[in-house]
Amino acid sequence: RFSPWKVFINTRVLVADPDATFNLNRISAIDLSDPANPSEAGEISLAGNIDQFFVLKENLLGFGSTYFGSGLNLQTYGTINLFSPTGSEQDVLLLGTDFPSYSTAASWDDQIAHVDASINRLFLPYTNYGFLDGIGFMTKQRLTLADVDTDRLEEEITFDFQEPVSRSLGFGENLALAFSNSYVYLLRKGEGRWRSTSLVGAILPQAVYELPDSIF
Repeated sequence: RFSPWKVFINTRVLVADPDATFNLNRISAIDLSDPANPSEAGEISLAGNIDQFFVLKENLLGFGSTYFGSGLNLQTYGTINLFSPTGSEQDVLLLGTDFPSYSTAASWDDQIAHVDASINRLFLPYTNYGFLDGIGFMTKQRLTLADVDTDRLEEEITFDFQEPVSRSLGFGENLALAFSNSYVYLLRKGEGRWRSTSLVGAILPQAVYELPDSIF
């Protein structure tokens, strides 16, 4: 596993500052094109925190959170940040804005999020929770599918599940599987609409692997 605080992309290393203040995270870019003379190549200040990096072809994704309000009105939203190869921020997608609190295991487990590089689609599981007006305390286990372009992020669909999703696999534009501790979900898009179907109810293994056709 790589460090969540630094990642190499082309001839640069991007380093997130884990000691940044509560609502600010700095990312520094270091140019390694001349290994004997590394140099600073700029710095980005973000309104939020980056917990994990993920390289997608020539771009970089960051998973984290950001905060709005203060005190009893403090709200935490999930964030997906898209960076260019030079380290500049291209776009940001907010997650779970209908709930006051957000968390995702992708912040510390680099196997939770899945990227289908063939179609540039990100699968990110997370949990929303908190007190809602007129309803009370609620928790939702969610999985967002987001399409990634060179300079933009677009939410394709967000599913709600009974249990936290621990792994997911994409199979082209219109088919995917999501795995929780007790269920396998078939995610299928037809006639322009996504649907989720529970396939299996069982105690599932902790690891799921996608194997190439060439081994069969």
